[in-house]
Amino acid sequence: MLEYAANAQYYWERNDLKTFAKQTATKRNENIDDLLRDLLGTDQDSADAFFEKVQNNLKEAQIRLIFFLDQAPFELRSIVDFLNRQMERTEVLIVEAKQFCHNEMKILVPSLFGFTEQARRIKKKVIIEDPKRRKWDQEGVLDYIKQYNIPQRFENIQVLTALAESNPALMSIAYGTGQSPTIIVRNNVSRAMYYIWANSGSVQLSATALCSDGIEFLKSLENKYKATLHWNAKFESGKYPSLKRSVDDMTQDEMKTLSEFILEMAEGIKDLIK
Repeated sequence: MLEYAANAQYYWERNDLKTFAKQTATKRNENIDDLLRDLLGTDQDSADAFFEKVQNNLKEAQIRLIFFLDQAPFELRSIVDFLNRQMERTEVLIVEAKQFCHNEMKILVPSLFGFTEQARRIKKKVIIEDPKRRKWDQEGVLDYIKQYNIPQRFENIQVLTALAESNPALMSIAYGTGQSPTIIVRNNVSRAMYYIWANSGSVQLSATALCSDGIEFLKSLENKYKATLHWNAKFESGKYPSLKRSVDDMTQDEMKTLSEFILEMAEGIKDLIK
């Protein structure tokens, strides 16, 4: 265990960790981004950003080591107690899972050792500042989009952000962190409704926060506006159904229609979650 902890930073690079995670997701017939949303919530950064953070934590030894066994010997408990008193960034725990049988029933009774108030006071969380990451704001996002020299993208993303800002009763706007900016527009209960990806010029309408009725509602909106918008995006079903398409080639009339779509979606969500 200690050998893994001491040498992980040399053998587990960000790309390797991401590959292992993707393989696990594939075996479960799931998407890595969906699994990260389950773990971190809907506003999590990209998979690349997440695994970069993991790599940084490994380099700084900001990790938790867990011994999982049915019964821990006294010597191991002493080692865990000693390590926790000496180390500020690494936490070491023992989880005992004693097994009991009753007729044909097997019962597991877990107990935790090593998480003490004394150990908690010793630990120091290290804040790792990544120079490649930043907290974006509106001005920074617009400057970023300008560098692509795609006027249509710049104008259409401004339309989408202005739509959120002009309807505060239905929507609120937030800016993400990372190498490239993401604009997150939430509905009136702070659930992500649509995302704007500045580096690809895409808008993604999400049904993540909706119940099954909400998913059907989004499908019906797609059908209603498909002909007008010439919707070339696929309805991405699964755990996080959404519609995604580029705004780079959308005309003013199409953007007006898309705005109507979004407003109707926001009103519909408001009714569904009452």
